[in-house]
Amino acid sequence: MTTAPATSDVAAPEAAETRPTAEAEPQSSPAVSVLAVPSSGAIESVRGDMFLDRDVFNQAWRAGQLLSRCSMLPDQFRNKPEDCFVMLQLARRLDCDVFMLAQNCYIVHGRPGFEAKFAIGLVNTKGPFKGPIQWTVERDPKTRRPISCAAYAVHRVTGERCEATVDMSMVDGEGWSKKDGSKWRTMPEQMFKYRSAMFLARLYCPEVLMGMKTADELEDIIDQREFASNAQLPGTGDGTKSSFGFAETAPAPAPAFEDPLGPQADAAATAPDEEPPAEKLTPGERMRRRMAKEREQIDADAKAGQGDLGL
Repeated sequence: MTTAPATSDVAAPEAAETRPTAEAEPQSSPAVSVLAVPSSGAIESVRGDMFLDRDVFNQAWRAGQLLSRCSMLPDQFRNKPEDCFVMLQLARRLDCDVFMLAQNCYIVHGRPGFEAKFAIGLVNTKGPFKGPIQWTVERDPKTRRPISCAAYAVHRVTGERCEATVDMSMVDGEGWSKKDGSKWRTMPEQMFKYRSAMFLARLYCPEVLMGMKTADELEDIIDQREFASNAQLPGTGDGTKSSFGFAETAPAPAPAFEDPLGPQADAAATAPDEEPPAEKLTPGERMRRRMAKEREQIDADAKAGQGDLGL
């Protein structure tokens, strides 16, 4: 009992001597860690990003290659893994199924467009409204044809009635019904509902569609650009055309890109048995004809189903 205090008295100075050296080591560590390891915020911003996260990028690219070879996808995505890769990113941003997006998506001049029914479905399921979009249609008292349509819904938070209206004066002024094969002539009520619903979505919940347009709206934009390109604009003196006081120059050609599918895709694209098109069509006209054929096929299938049921 007389030796224990002596031992503790000797050990205490040793601990006191070693404590300063243990506290001095962390002083130089922060400078080294800042240079060697990125901040947690930077890591979180990269992790999970399809373009910046290497693991996610590789998996998405493999999925894009698989989808590009799928026979159940539309022709605009067939043998195009790059487009399928971007479609995966778009489906992730819209929080929807990639297969359903592919079935309702069209590419017009490098810009993806949706079927109107698909866009309305996104708004009904992800929009800020209490229920689905509803419509009120005003008709001509003599012909009973629709002359105006208002799409409306009740806001979930404020309880406000949100509304957007499209009338025949707008249709005629924009020239939507004057195009060849326009559905405004054959099914005006359906087109009224589609267009007014898109106006409603862009006014009250643009975050749902993220600025994306329907295929019909993209056709209207293309037609307007084609009209502007064919118009006689005053020259600027250097061979370019000017519009609203600004010089307009032709866009630079896109750089050549090597197809990852190899020479097989090039051979298929330049097959000798393919005949050149009989007539030159504008991109908008090609788009309208393709959609018209698809709609005719849908109508034919629907009539065939009614005939089988004896209707």
